[in-house]
Amino acid sequence: MASEISRDLAKNAQTIENVFHTDKNADLILRRFDISGTWALVVYIEGMSDAQKINDFVLRQAMDGEQNKEGDIAGLFLRCIAISGAKTKTNMDEVIDDILSGQSALFVDGSSSALVMETRGYEKRAVSPPNSEDVILGSQEGFTESIRTNITLIRKMVRSADLVSEMLLVGDKNKCACAVVYIEGTALSGVADKLKERLKNINVDIIPGAGFMNQLIEDSRFSIVPQSVMTQRPDRCASFLLEGQVLLLTDGAPFALAVPATLFHMLNTPDDTFMRWQYGTFTRCVRFAGFLLALFLPAVYLAMAMYHQELLPHELLMTIAASRADVPFSIITEVILMEFAFLIVDQAGTRIPRLLGSALGIFGALILGQAAVEAKLVSPILIIVVAITALGTYTIPDYSLSRAVQMLRFVYILGASLGGFFGIAVLVFLTLAPISLTQSFGIPFFAPISPPMGHNPDIIIRRPIKRQSANSSIFTKRRGKA
Repeated sequence: MASEISRDLAKNAQTIENVFHTDKNADLILRRFDISGTWALVVYIEGMSDAQKINDFVLRQAMDGEQNKEGDIAGLFLRCIAISGAKTKTNMDEVIDDILSGQSALFVDGSSSALVMETRGYEKRAVSPPNSEDVILGSQEGFTESIRTNITLIRKMVRSADLVSEMLLVGDKNKCACAVVYIEGTALSGVADKLKERLKNINVDIIPGAGFMNQLIEDSRFSIVPQSVMTQRPDRCASFLLEGQVLLLTDGAPFALAVPATLFHMLNTPDDTFMRWQYGTFTRCVRFAGFLLALFLPAVYLAMAMYHQELLPHELLMTIAASRADVPFSIITEVILMEFAFLIVDQAGTRIPRLLGSALGIFGALILGQAAVEAKLVSPILIIVVAITALGTYTIPDYSLSRAVQMLRFVYILGASLGGFFGIAVLVFLTLAPISLTQSFGIPFFAPISPPMGHNPDIIIRRPIKRQSANSSIFTKRRGKA
């Protein structure tokens, strides 16, 4: 592939034909035309560019334009082309990448540069409510697969001249358009530069989407906890930007990644801020309680039933013993079977058509559960424990964190079966130690609580807005220019 654009129009056309395999490829359009005696060529991909815009504002304007004897494409742009989003480029590789993204390129015989014009016109989904994050209070707009639309949604909420969106192409063969978005002077020091450096160092052929990109930029690839927040809500992204975080948007993905990320970013939602401080505090406490129940309840039940029966009231202990009298499995086998049954129902509900989703939940939770109890395969109290655990899992706003909680729950169940509360304590220590060392772009996972950092008090217990710090960021010590 040639790197520099030739002054010979025929040579440029031959280069493009070879790169795009025009002998087999039918959707690449090369339109030659005359500009007052000078030959020109416009190149675009049918379906990705707006052909009507090219006809009206490029071809018609250029054919009616003044003579361009010198082949000066900059002068042609000034006098003839009626498209505002256009720029000249001299590198053929960059021009080809722009054509692949839906733009069109204009070559003029005798000019060593090309005019790349913003003529994208491919179909895209309209803005709709986010389907992965239900909104109670706040904006009902969610991201789409168009990176330009997503940046616009963010700019609608963050109306600041300091809001910066830097565009990058990532990947080798299939280049993926990405945007690094941050507020100049507010973003945490060095985070934007570190993110751009990691993106430039990515050496893979294909990047399918934001989830794949997330794995390529994280600090620790072996940590069980996520190191970025993935969200479909522009209002949540706006709050992240104002807190000093940096966003990564990927073309084709209706999600944004926010870094650095901590546990509290993943457990809090903008709805908490839109409520009065009493309601927001109560909602957060319920959510944190659900988080702890999802993590520890089955292990605590198992430990008390196997090793620490003296901690249970006599009546409750007799009830548990009576409910398990005819169950043929050991209690550890019973717990693991029910947990796996819940995971199977959860995965089926995620992938089944939406019209059948509610029916599957009723069938899996009620009919199968009731049938298992009547068949004396499981005890009724375990059904209650698993149901509360499942509800606690669904209180976690971040999908990746909820998956980490599900995996850790099995670890603590194993610890409870081996040593009761002592086994749970040992495995909690063994899992929390590496998690506490996990960092997201230099910020520890449990910050600003551990290690202690200066922060806004709006972490768990909300205060009235007038009593909160004037600086909305949860970090107040590592601030600086991005």
